Amino acid sequence: MATVPVNKQVTQEEEYLDVLTKTAQKTGISKPRGDVHRDGDYHRAVHVWIYAESTQQLLLQKRAECKDSWPGQWDISSAGHISAGDSSLVTARRELEEELGIALPKDAFELLFVFLQEWLDNIIRLPKCIKNSIFDCSVVNDGKFINNEYNDVYLVTTREPIPLEAFTLQESEVSAVKYISLEEYRSLLVKEDPDYVPYDVNEQYGQLFEIISKRYKQNAQARALLLQKQLNRYARVSLEAELTGLSNADKEALTLIVKAARIMDQIFLLQVWYSNPSLRHWLELHGDESLLEKSKWMYYLVNKSPWSSLDENEAFLTTADSAVKLLTKATKSVPGWNGVEYRTAFPVVKPPGANFYPPDMDKMEFELWKNSLPEDQKKEATGFFSVIKRKRFYKIKTQRSLHLMASSVFGNRCRTLMAAAKSAAASTAKTKPTAASAEKPKAAARTTGILKVHTVSPALSSFIGSPEASRSGAVKKIWEYVKLHNLQNPANKREIFCDDKLKTIFDGQDKVNFQGIAKFLSNHFPKAA
Repeated sequence: MATVPVNKQVTQEEEYLDVLTKTAQKTGISKPRGDVHRDGDYHRAVHVWIYAESTQQLLLQKRAECKDSWPGQWDISSAGHISAGDSSLVTARRELEEELGIALPKDAFELLFVFLQEWLDNIIRLPKCIKNSIFDCSVVNDGKFINNEYNDVYLVTTREPIPLEAFTLQESEVSAVKYISLEEYRSLLVKEDPDYVPYDVNEQYGQLFEIISKRYKQNAQARALLLQKQLNRYARVSLEAELTGLSNADKEALTLIVKAARIMDQIFLLQVWYSNPSLRHWLELHGDESLLEKSKWMYYLVNKSPWSSLDENEAFLTTADSAVKLLTKATKSVPGWNGVEYRTAFPVVKPPGANFYPPDMDKMEFELWKNSLPEDQKKEATGFFSVIKRKRFYKIKTQRSLHLMASSVFGNRCRTLMAAAKSAAASTAKTKPTAASAEKPKAAARTTGILKVHTVSPALSSFIGSPEASRSGAVKKIWEYVKLHNLQNPANKREIFCDDKLKTIFDGQDKVNFQGIAKFLSNHFPKAA
């Protein structure tokens, strides 16, 4: 085993942990770590496993002899308690860096499952994992260490094993590291080898081995056929644009709008999941290599994510299919080694908060943080166009959402593009006709679509104060009125409440949504011929 440098640290004050209910809900109480284990309080921790694809090996650490549980035994790559006020993913990243000297970005961490390690009803029982023992695997040190712990289990997937010389070990936590094959490690746990921290692989923790084994033993042909079957549920339709009758200025503006729409496509990919753009690029890059790779790429294009929308968002890809990134400075340098090549991760279960919230933020954390903000910032934090991000490692902040930031960029780009189109049209209109053009005057540029001015209904005319308006102009007037009278539903920003004046144009409705606005507004404009 290679010699590994040790990172010596000064002993710090005992950390505090958030106390949970038996169902993993925060109680709002925090206690010193020693008291939590003494009293058997439920709390949270993280397990981080590093898996090397090429050798099918897991990285293990040997726990320091000074540890209060399982000293000197081989265990998870990295693990640690989630301190009071901290979050899961932040803790996983921090523990990996502190214990092993590996600094990885958030897209390297895949949350596999949550594992409950529990001392049931505080009764000392005979567990499966340590036969003929008087102590449960969650109760050690003569009953002074009671572990009722919810563990968020993460997987970091690397292409090759990380050289052992690249690690910098934390002396108070880790005494050594080694790689071991997945099957050999599972076999040792089944045999309850005394050199290894026990886990019952026939119970919850068996998921780790099942998930990894399944994703690397799948038959390529069978997967390709399944993806083709999923693709065939969609009807193929060819769409063509009818450009007849559009002026040159219209065509120029349309070209620029299409460019803006492509920007919005990239925004959408990021809204779904932060590693989604790199996944898309990787699948496109490798789409011609085999029938399976082509099938992955084609079905991704339908869903714009690794989750199948027709199958209740069940994942049709795994992190093993995802993009590979190289980090040259994730660890200390080793001669002849370029750095850590890892798979960008995504969870099996589609995150309900997408990329608008940190993936490890729960409702209570958000509420506590929101309630600490001034009133004006609370509105921003709960606004329809805001996203919540963590500030560096330990704090969270609000900033204009990626949607709004991107929409702002898109809006500026659009205004620039549209201004260019209008400028071109204006320039065309101002150009003096030549002798040839004077013989056959050009028709004046037409204003079409939602910008075309029409005679409107008496009700809408009374509302906007004009007998004529374009559809976009009418919508603008309506929104100015809504904002002025604060009629937007604070609980659902897509709805507006209708006062007596709005009811005259919205068919007496008490409230309408965005689609309703377009629907009722069309009644006040002449029907297309």
